Amino acid sequence: MHENKNNRWWKWNYSYDGFYFITICTKDRYPYFGKIETENIILNDVGNIVNDEILKMEEKHNEIKIHEYCIMPNHLHLLIQINKNNVFNDINIVNNAVGARCIWHLRQNDDVKNKRNNELLSLFVGLTKAAISRNINTIKPFYFKWQRSFHDHIIRNENEYLKIKYYIKNNPKMWGRDRNNIY
Repeated sequence: MHENKNNRWWKWNYSYDGFYFITICTKDRYPYFGKIETENIILNDVGNIVNDEILKMEEKHNEIKIHEYCIMPNHLHLLIQINKNNVFNDINIVNNAVGARCIWHLRQNDDVKNKRNNELLSLFVGLTKAAISRNINTIKPFYFKWQRSFHDHIIRNENEYLKIKYYIKNNPKMWGRDRNNIY
Protein backbone atom coordinates (compact mmCIF):
# COMPACT_ATOMS: atom_id res chain seq x y z
CA MET A 1 0.00 0.00 0.00
CA HIS A 2 1.31 3.47 -0.91
CA GLU A 3 2.18 5.71 2.03
CA ASN A 4 1.46 9.42 1.59
CA LYS A 5 4.38 11.72 2.29
CA ASN A 6 3.66 14.50 4.78
CA ASN A 7 4.75 17.79 3.22
CA ARG A 8 4.48 19.80 6.42
CA TRP A 9 7.51 20.34 8.65
CA TRP A 10 7.31 17.68 11.36
CA LYS A 11 8.82 19.94 14.06
CA TRP A 12 6.13 22.58 13.70
CA ASN A 13 2.54 22.49 14.88
CA TYR A 14 0.52 24.22 12.19
CA SER A 15 -2.24 25.09 14.62
CA TYR A 16 0.07 27.74 16.14
CA ASP A 17 -0.57 31.39 15.45
CA GLY A 18 1.96 32.79 12.99
CA PHE A 19 2.76 34.02 9.51
CA TYR A 20 2.94 31.66 6.52
CA PHE A 21 3.87 31.88 2.86
CA ILE A 22 1.73 29.50 0.78
CA THR A 23 2.03 28.43 -2.86
CA ILE A 24 -0.78 26.41 -4.44
CA CYS A 25 -0.34 25.08 -8.01
CA THR A 26 -2.75 23.83 -10.62
CA LYS A 27 -2.52 20.25 -11.85
CA ASP A 28 0.35 19.81 -14.30
CA ARG A 29 0.98 23.59 -13.96
CA TYR A 30 -1.74 24.23 -16.54
CA PRO A 31 -2.41 28.01 -16.92
CA TYR A 32 -6.08 28.04 -15.94
CA PHE A 33 -6.11 31.53 -14.40
CA GLY A 34 -4.94 33.84 -17.17
CA LYS A 35 -1.74 35.08 -18.76
CA ILE A 36 1.08 37.51 -18.14
CA GLU A 37 1.22 40.54 -20.45
CA THR A 38 3.65 43.42 -19.98
CA GLU A 39 4.62 42.05 -16.56
CA ASN A 40 1.03 42.04 -15.28
CA ILE A 41 -1.40 39.19 -14.74
CA ILE A 42 -4.47 39.35 -16.96
CA LEU A 43 -7.05 37.18 -15.22
CA ASN A 44 -9.58 35.26 -17.27
CA ASP A 45 -13.02 34.17 -15.97
CA VAL A 46 -11.49 31.34 -13.95
CA GLY A 47 -8.82 33.67 -12.52
CA ASN A 48 -11.53 36.13 -11.49
CA ILE A 49 -13.30 33.33 -9.60
CA VAL A 50 -10.04 32.61 -7.77
CA ASN A 51 -9.62 36.30 -6.93
CA ASP A 52 -13.20 36.61 -5.66
CA GLU A 53 -12.84 33.52 -3.48
CA ILE A 54 -9.57 34.71 -1.96
CA LEU A 55 -11.22 38.02 -1.06
CA LYS A 56 -14.03 36.10 0.71
CA MET A 57 -11.72 33.89 2.76
CA GLU A 58 -11.15 36.39 5.57
CA GLU A 59 -14.92 36.74 5.99
CA LYS A 60 -15.38 32.97 6.08
CA HIS A 61 -12.43 32.29 8.40
CA ASN A 62 -11.99 35.02 10.98
CA GLU A 63 -8.76 33.47 12.32
CA ILE A 64 -7.03 34.13 8.97
CA LYS A 65 -5.72 37.43 7.58
CA ILE A 66 -4.30 37.66 4.08
CA HIS A 67 -1.43 40.17 4.09
CA GLU A 68 -0.55 39.76 0.40
CA TYR A 69 -1.50 37.49 -2.49
CA CYS A 70 -0.84 37.08 -6.18
CA ILE A 71 -2.62 34.95 -8.74
CA MET A 72 -0.34 33.71 -11.50
CA PRO A 73 -1.42 31.77 -14.64
CA ASN A 74 -0.92 28.38 -12.97
CA HIS A 75 -0.40 29.02 -9.26
CA LEU A 76 -1.15 31.43 -6.48
CA HIS A 77 0.88 32.83 -3.60
CA LEU A 78 -0.58 33.85 -0.25
CA LEU A 79 1.09 35.57 2.69
CA ILE A 80 -1.25 34.84 5.57
CA GLN A 81 -1.41 35.26 9.30
CA ILE A 82 -3.19 32.80 11.56
CA ASN A 83 -4.43 34.13 14.88
CA LYS A 84 -6.97 32.06 16.76
CA ASN A 85 -7.83 35.09 18.95
CA ASN A 86 -8.66 37.16 15.84
CA VAL A 87 -6.11 39.85 16.74
CA PHE A 88 -4.19 40.84 13.64
CA ASN A 89 -1.22 43.12 13.50
CA ASP A 90 0.83 44.87 10.90
CA ILE A 91 4.42 44.11 10.01
CA ASN A 92 5.82 45.72 13.17
CA ILE A 93 4.49 42.81 15.19
CA VAL A 94 5.94 40.02 13.05
CA ASN A 95 9.02 39.61 15.21
CA ASN A 96 6.94 39.39 18.36
CA ALA A 97 4.35 37.12 16.76
CA VAL A 98 6.82 34.63 15.35
CA GLY A 99 10.45 35.32 16.07
CA ALA A 100 10.60 35.10 19.84
CA ARG A 101 8.01 32.36 20.20
CA CYS A 102 9.25 30.33 17.25
CA ILE A 103 12.08 28.77 19.26
CA TRP A 104 9.70 27.93 22.09
CA HIS A 105 7.25 26.31 19.66
CA LEU A 106 9.97 24.25 18.02
CA ARG A 107 10.89 22.82 21.42
CA GLN A 108 7.30 21.70 21.90
CA ASN A 109 7.55 18.92 19.31
CA ASP A 110 6.51 16.22 21.82
CA ASP A 111 2.88 17.07 21.21
CA VAL A 112 3.11 18.01 17.52
CA LYS A 113 1.96 14.64 16.19
CA ASN A 114 -1.04 14.70 18.53
CA LYS A 115 -2.22 18.07 17.16
CA ARG A 116 -2.13 17.25 13.43
CA ASN A 117 -5.92 17.29 13.32
CA ASN A 118 -5.90 20.92 14.47
CA GLU A 119 -3.81 22.26 11.59
CA LEU A 120 -5.54 25.49 10.69
CA LEU A 121 -3.20 26.07 7.76
CA SER A 122 -4.09 22.80 6.01
CA LEU A 123 -7.76 23.36 6.79
CA PHE A 124 -7.63 26.89 5.33
CA VAL A 125 -5.87 25.74 2.16
CA GLY A 126 -8.19 22.76 1.72
CA LEU A 127 -11.32 24.87 2.13
CA THR A 128 -9.93 27.51 -0.25
CA LYS A 129 -9.12 24.93 -2.92
CA ALA A 130 -12.54 23.30 -2.52
CA ALA A 131 -14.45 26.60 -2.76
CA ILE A 132 -12.50 27.69 -5.84
CA SER A 133 -12.97 24.30 -7.52
CA ARG A 134 -16.70 24.26 -6.74
CA ASN A 135 -17.20 27.76 -8.21
CA ILE A 136 -15.15 27.03 -11.33
CA ASN A 137 -16.94 23.72 -11.91
CA THR A 138 -20.33 25.46 -11.87
CA ILE A 139 -19.37 27.35 -15.04
CA LYS A 140 -16.98 24.77 -16.56
CA PRO A 141 -17.80 21.28 -15.30
CA PHE A 142 -14.86 18.84 -15.10
CA TYR A 143 -12.49 21.55 -16.39
CA PHE A 144 -10.32 22.45 -13.43
CA LYS A 145 -7.92 20.53 -11.13
CA TRP A 146 -5.42 21.42 -8.41
CA GLN A 147 -2.06 19.82 -7.81
CA ARG A 148 -2.11 17.67 -4.70
CA SER A 149 -1.10 19.48 -1.48
CA PHE A 150 0.66 22.87 -1.31
CA HIS A 151 4.00 24.41 -0.40
CA ASP A 152 4.36 26.38 2.82
CA HIS A 153 7.08 28.40 4.50
CA ILE A 154 6.90 29.47 8.14
CA ILE A 155 7.89 33.13 8.37
CA ARG A 156 10.17 33.62 11.35
CA ASN A 157 11.07 37.33 11.32
CA GLU A 158 10.35 40.72 9.80
CA ASN A 159 13.12 40.42 7.20
CA GLU A 160 11.62 37.19 5.81
CA TYR A 161 8.18 38.80 5.84
CA LEU A 162 9.40 41.77 3.80
CA LYS A 163 11.28 39.61 1.29
CA ILE A 164 8.29 37.36 0.73
CA LYS A 165 5.89 40.29 0.44
CA TYR A 166 8.19 41.84 -2.18
CA TYR A 167 8.45 38.51 -4.02
CA ILE A 168 4.67 38.11 -4.15
CA LYS A 169 4.08 41.68 -5.37
CA ASN A 170 6.70 41.35 -8.09
CA ASN A 171 5.99 37.76 -9.14
CA PRO A 172 4.31 38.71 -12.47
CA LYS A 173 7.43 40.71 -13.44
CA MET A 174 9.57 37.61 -12.91
CA TRP A 175 7.32 35.23 -14.88
CA GLY A 176 9.96 34.63 -17.56
CA ARG A 177 12.27 33.14 -14.91
CA ASP A 178 9.57 31.44 -12.80
CA ARG A 179 10.04 27.69 -12.38
CA ASN A 180 6.25 27.30 -12.58
CA ASN A 181 6.27 28.84 -16.07
CA ILE A 182 6.52 25.68 -18.12
CA TYR A 183 4.64 26.96 -21.19
